[in-house]
Amino acid sequence: YSDEILEFKSTRMLKPWRPPVEEQYANDSFGANEDVEYAMKYLGVVGELPDWSPSDPAEHSIDPAVVERIEPLLNFLGNSVTLLSTKDNILRFEYHGLMRNIIGMERYAEYLCRFVFPEVTSLRFETSRARDPWDT
Repeated sequence: YSDEILEFKSTRMLKPWRPPVEEQYANDSFGANEDVEYAMKYLGVVGELPDWSPSDPAEHSIDPAVVERIEPLLNFLGNSVTLLSTKDNILRFEYHGLMRNIIGMERYAEYLCRFVFPEVTSLRFETSRARDPWDT
């Protein structure tokens, strides 16, 4: 920080010290190899959307004991999902809700599932849709 004092909305603070603009941007370049590093450092997390494509129905199996334990979760999710499989404690659901809500719904369902079925390995929503019908 510098010795210069800034006053903003009746709050006083020290002004951060920065080198002169000519020195700060002397070697100003932004190459393709720096794009990801820049984005990670200054813009936040860079990632890909999860793959929600449907799995092979031949791999699906439903254990009635697991269904009984996750009944409160199924009641909460209602008609927005259909249970496809409970095999290997991986809960697979077919998602029928709005695509704009799929990430939040999936995360919240997994959070709630941990209370009624802590042995869950993962919870997965699957759908063949990529967007809502009215979004173009």
